[in-house]
Amino acid sequence: YQERAARGEWEEAVPLARGIEILLNFIEKHVAPSVVVLRGQNFFFDWNFLSTAFAWSGFSQDELQAKYFHYSRLDNRSMAVQGFLVRGEPYDPADFSMRNRRLLTILGIEPEPDVHTAINGARKAHEVAVALNKLKQK
Repeated sequence: YQERAARGEWEEAVPLARGIEILLNFIEKHVAPSVVVLRGQNFFFDWNFLSTAFAWSGFSQDELQAKYFHYSRLDNRSMAVQGFLVRGEPYDPADFSMRNRRLLTILGIEPEPDVHTAINGARKAHEVAVALNKLKQK
């Protein structure tokens, strides 16, 4: 990341507190009065970064949960394990990762471009969530 920053990759990025403000304003405008249930691929890893960002921006967990986010988190990887783990076969977490592409292949989803970016990952995680939901409805 230091090399990417030195190349100026984030020169036009908004400050963290402003980014959090934009996110919360979006939720108030488009989601309220409901609270958001957060879902992603390996979401518990990402939540550590989000909760730190919220804290650095002056928001408490209690405040966020009361107004914006439900306390529960849904994780695509966990849901995929429930859908595709075969009884008697050993569990390998990599089998349910978007990185090794097995999960995407099972779901019929094109792989993420080789250069991972946050927006590419978020889009693929959304595609996985939609595909898992469709399988659950069958």
